[in-house]
Amino acid sequence: MIRTIEVSGFRSLENFRLDLIPGLNVLVGANGSGKTNIIAFLGFVSQLASKGLSTAISSYGGSGSVFRKVGRVEYESRLQGKITGYVPCPEASDDESESFKKNLLYTYAFEIALSEDRESVYFVSQNLKLAYVSKATKSASKKNIVWGAEVSQKVNRDGEWEVSFNGLDPVFKEEGTRWSNKEIVTIIKDRTAEDRPLLLAAIDLTPGPYGAPLLEDFRRGLVFNPHPRAIRKQEDSAKLPGVNPDGSGLSASLFALKRKKNKQTSLAVRRATPQTDFPFSTVIGLPRLIEYFQLAYPDLQELDVKNDTFQNIIQVRVTIAGPDKTQVPLAALSDGTLKWMSFVTAILTNRRVLAIEEPENYVHPTVQREAIRIIRNHIGDKRSVIVSTHSETVINSVKPNELIIVCTEDGRTNAKRIKHPKTVIDQINKTGFGLAFYLNSGALEDA
Repeated sequence: MIRTIEVSGFRSLENFRLDLIPGLNVLVGANGSGKTNIIAFLGFVSQLASKGLSTAISSYGGSGSVFRKVGRVEYESRLQGKITGYVPCPEASDDESESFKKNLLYTYAFEIALSEDRESVYFVSQNLKLAYVSKATKSASKKNIVWGAEVSQKVNRDGEWEVSFNGLDPVFKEEGTRWSNKEIVTIIKDRTAEDRPLLLAAIDLTPGPYGAPLLEDFRRGLVFNPHPRAIRKQEDSAKLPGVNPDGSGLSASLFALKRKKNKQTSLAVRRATPQTDFPFSTVIGLPRLIEYFQLAYPDLQELDVKNDTFQNIIQVRVTIAGPDKTQVPLAALSDGTLKWMSFVTAILTNRRVLAIEEPENYVHPTVQREAIRIIRNHIGDKRSVIVSTHSETVINSVKPNELIIVCTEDGRTNAKRIKHPKTVIDQINKTGFGLAFYLNSGALEDA
């Protein structure tokens, strides 16, 4: 679970820090304040951890769309980022070691540079720290943290990479690797390419069941902003389920949920896609998912999901309430309905959804409260989810401690939370005015 992000040199983010809480984190602010840039940085880190530096830069429009612009044609030449968080203690049996009954705390810092001719981007340095901590300790800012393992990488004057490793503490040594420090350095050098994040090379330093969840934290930066055209696009049965950032994958996800009871099919899917890389979950079930769809589209009665083997496409037809029980294809539904369906499916089946841009664009205001309720009830305190919004309905549906006020000062994005959320709650209960009223009136600036 990511708890803190720090970044300098990414778009409007300079000396920027944001502390996340488990569950909902709601960004509010004027247009151009930098809400999208905050979310984009998390998506950038996700691409970095999944596909490497070159692909991450390309995915976000090239270095000119990534590095902070400081003049008409000038850009920052360095981008620094730091992610801290923890992997919750896994379920451990009585006979397992004490190390697996603790949280794994981590911090990953990196620096990326833009070459003078602007033709290349490369890692300057990277640092990964790991430590076992008690269940109560979930912050890397604690002064008493003793890091159990630390691996660093930097470019020397000759342009060559230097790797150093400090550790292992007795717990890591006992439960983790059998390699010596020198062997670990050699392995990391062999595994690390020029644009490969150190995190991937050093993931084997995390013993037991912690490695995959740690990597998932960084790959979880799926920024959800669906487009009806992508949702309507036909999908074949070979497509792996899971709703993508643009909303595509809805039909494949519905088809997978229909096949949920087929154990042979489920096993085949798991074998074809390693669980560490497979974000799709079938826990919710299709009947329950339909109930959520009906919140925004009450006339939706049934979903008929079939695989047309002749045309090699998944056909999804919707039964509409009425005496004739009319059936229409999924693509015939309204833009808002399709967005709502992809949104609900993504939240309830995708383990990687981290950020959602303006969910109010999907539905009528009466259903916006349901969107927040679904996020809060399903996510709980399992992970952090960021939501950006301009909707008063959404703002009135969240708690003061979940609100993050975003603004710009001298072209730099700042974010702050309400200092005294309990006082704000007392005022809301006393006056009957919603949280949006206090935000729009400026009363929260010093709260």
